[in-house]
Amino acid sequence: RHAAAALSPRYRRHAAAAAAGNGRTNAGTSTTQALMPARIRKRMFPTVVTGVSVMLIGASLISAGVKYAGGGVFCGENDMSRGAAFGAPQPCNENGNVVLYFGAPEYIGLAFSVIFASIFLQFFGSPFLKSTYPRPSRNLVRWS
Repeated sequence: RHAAAALSPRYRRHAAAAAAGNGRTNAGTSTTQALMPARIRKRMFPTVVTGVSVMLIGASLISAGVKYAGGGVFCGENDMSRGAAFGAPQPCNENGNVVLYFGAPEYIGLAFSVIFASIFLQFFGSPFLKSTYPRPSRNLVRWS
């Protein structure tokens, strides 16, 4: 189902034009900020502001990560089934032929193994594998 289907018929015909205009505006804004001198960009977006913004984005993604670690977003949010209405565990059947309950140890173990494997590769992997994670710059310049 398209997002435009949720709009009233009066505005449905303008949905594609609105999306294209939104993309054009965002591209222009990003290009302008990228071509701006670093001194002006640092003054417009101080480190404290960008740090707090990135932290809030990460905090808002925690709930989705927990749902995926438990077995999937659909399984974590589906409370309309008969079993979930009476407090029974919710079976997750959107993962192929595997039917496990939400929060099953297999799902949690898989999530932790992915986290530990990525940490292991960050510390002991080749430089190619380490390039997937951003590293802090060693020569930070502070503008005061």
